[in-house]
Formats: sequence, C-alpha cells, structure tokens
Amino acid sequence: DENREVFFPRWDLPDGGRGGMIWTVGAKRTIRQAFSDAVEFFDLFGSPLKFVADEKGGYSISISDQPIYWRTRK
Repeated sequence: DENREVFFPRWDLPDGGRGGMIWTVGAKRTIRQAFSDAVEFFDLFGSPLKFVADEKGGYSISISDQPIYWRTRK
C-alpha cells in the first residue's frame, strides 16, 4: 500500500498456477482482495484457511504480521 505497511508478493508456480503471500507490518486489518481465479489460502504452517469470495470474486482477508499464503486452484 502507499504507507508501505501491506505486502503482497506474487509468483508463478511450477504447475502453471500462481501463488503468493500477504501480510502487514502495521496494525491488524481486514483488506479486500480480488483474484481472477479461485484460490486456496494457507497459514505459515501450511494449514488451510477458509475465506469465502463475494459475488465479485473478492475476499475479505484479516491480515497481521503473520503471512497468509495463497495459490490458485487448478
């Protein structure tokens, strides 16, 4: 973001999908992030996290200093 507190790097996966992570160095917050494909979310240890897309493909994601990983679903 413009305050350099929310980070969202993305990369290509070997299977042709996309992956990435998101976190903040500021206070905990909820952001809305849209994805063009369906995604799966995971915590730092690889455990699945449940976020539900809205009708426009956006997710309300609670972020903190612990990164949330994501990947597109095939």
